[in-house]
Amino acid sequence: MRVSYQELFDAFVRVLAKTGLDPDRAGLCARLIADASRDGVPSHGLNLFPRLIAMQTIVREVPIARHVQDYAVRLLQSTHPTEAGSLDMVKRFVKFGASPRGAQALLLAAKIKALFEGRFAASVDDVRASALPALRHRVLLNFEGEAEGVKTDEVLNEILKHLPETTK
Repeated sequence: MRVSYQELFDAFVRVLAKTGLDPDRAGLCARLIADASRDGVPSHGLNLFPRLIAMQTIVREVPIARHVQDYAVRLLQSTHPTEAGSLDMVKRFVKFGASPRGAQALLLAAKIKALFEGRFAASVDDVRASALPALRHRVLLNFEGEAEGVKTDEVLNEILKHLPETTK
């Protein structure tokens, strides 16, 4: 399936804006990326989708130990203000915590990080390192958090600081 230039450009703008890039810079970066593509295919003419699918398959085969998976789930649950034991900062400033898709993104990012570092299994440290990019756009602050200028990264860093690696 090919994507129009405008769809590609709009998608890049949305993704880049969610990473915290200011809107003007996100638009400029998106234009550079989209200009390097023609009809959704890289302009050098090579269709990289089969290689991308192969890489996705490899990543999904990377094992996750039960305690690492449990940590990711507890991290995700910690983003919910209604969860028993959630931090005061979360209760005060978060309206909606991350959805189960956040855990999927978190674990996939952790697996990719492990592969990049030459390891064949993801660790809790990989999950921690993946938390901000995977969850920052999945946690929504409430009015009070927005009004006080709280950043989602601050909330996530506070959760990471207090969340133990294993349950007792």
